[in-house]
Amino acid sequence: MSTERILITRTEPGASKTATLAAQRGYSPVVSPLARVEMLHADVSLDAIDAVALTSPNGARAFARLTDERSLPVLAVGGATAEAAREAGFTEITDADSDAAGLARLISDRMMPGTRILHARGEIVARDLSGLLAGHGILVLPLIVYRTHAVSSFTEAARAALQQGPVIATVHSPGGANRLVAALEALGGIPAGLFAAAISPAAAEPLRAAGIAPVEIAD
Repeated sequence: MSTERILITRTEPGASKTATLAAQRGYSPVVSPLARVEMLHADVSLDAIDAVALTSPNGARAFARLTDERSLPVLAVGGATAEAAREAGFTEITDADSDAAGLARLISDRMMPGTRILHARGEIVARDLSGLLAGHGILVLPLIVYRTHAVSSFTEAARAALQQGPVIATVHSPGGANRLVAALEALGGIPAGLFAAAISPAAAEPLRAAGIAPVEIAD
């Protein structure tokens, strides 16, 4: 059974869920969230909305707090987001199993021109879904439902693990990748024995640009 250490820097509650899964698979998880999520109030109007697009688990959870509506079709960027929507009570969920560009392709393939989609999203996004769909006649209405605040430093346990190595850092978004790189730079640079596993090519890009290698991408 593997005893490799896994550094988990995503926000809660996802960090604890990932740690549980890692421990079940024989890894030694080290949890050090590099961001915290602030759920925002927003006025939700679903009149003439045909579907809801979700590009993160945090977006799914934050949107669910703002409305009791659960029957609208949900278009989720990937498995973790689809799972968060399912846990929140949504019943009609399509999983793009991709990134924002893949979700846009799914929407353009399945939705007719004139479709109105509400995009429940964070204050900052890596890719603009409305821009990706601009040429397809599909109207994307952004609704900002949460804000992410960066945490600038690792926990003591994470610092010790990075110093000792080897460690596999898991990254679940491009923003998470940028926060990991910033925290490593504040710590003194990329330590020897640090590897990474990213959820998508977009999440892997900042890691590779910073010199982290190898960076594996989830299937």
